[in-house]
Amino acid sequence: MAEDSVVQQEPKEEKLTLKSVASQVSELTKAVTALLQNKPSAPAATTPAVQVEGEPDKAVIPPSWRRVVDTVLGPEFGIDVRYPDEKSNGLFLFTVIVPKEKSNAPKDHWEMYKSDRRTKNIAGNPSVGEIQKHCERIKANLVRSQQSELVK
Repeated sequence: MAEDSVVQQEPKEEKLTLKSVASQVSELTKAVTALLQNKPSAPAATTPAVQVEGEPDKAVIPPSWRRVVDTVLGPEFGIDVRYPDEKSNGLFLFTVIVPKEKSNAPKDHWEMYKSDRRTKNIAGNPSVGEIQKHCERIKANLVRSQQSELVK
């Protein structure tokens, strides 16, 4: 069996002096340094994810909800989900962010709020059906608005 480079010695009964303590500390420091040099270096830290302004964060949104929005409205529509906390009484806030080119919000709305956000409070554990209903209502509103624009 290979012996370690550090040899353990039986403690001797001797008077502790500043010189003897300094010597022991020096020996321990050398031993720790030798151990650390043999250890592989820690892996490089990963770069944190960068959020791009205007793009929804898809990481915390259930994939089934994203699929419903993509299917009913289109992939250009954003999603924002606020999960319940102690102040929200267990309500989820599910928001669809309507792109400006598809929005029927008036110019004044865009100047003041800078976006068109359609939010629904959802109690308890939201189902895909509730998300789909909300998306279909938004779609119906946008289609109605486009049809009235064509009639003018």
